[in-house]
Amino acid sequence: MIDKFSVVAESAHINFSAKVWAFTVIGEDVYVGSDTVIGSHCYIGAGTTIGKGVHIQTGVFLPNNSTIEDYAFIGPNVTFT
Repeated sequence: MIDKFSVVAESAHINFSAKVWAFTVIGEDVYVGSDTVIGSHCYIGAGTTIGKGVHIQTGVFLPNNSTIEDYAFIGPNVTFT
């Protein structure tokens, strides 16, 4: 499920069981694994890999080429640099 108010690059691969909530931006060549939930108002930079079962809360910023392992939990408004 990808909310209609999110912006997802055409080259991004979002697993069919993942959920992307409103106003999230997902960049080029991003991979999102199964059963992952990405909250609203997030930014996922180009080339990022997100494993399966990950929960990313509202307002998270992940810069380009980040890697998030399986089953990680990222709390609200976390900024990676």
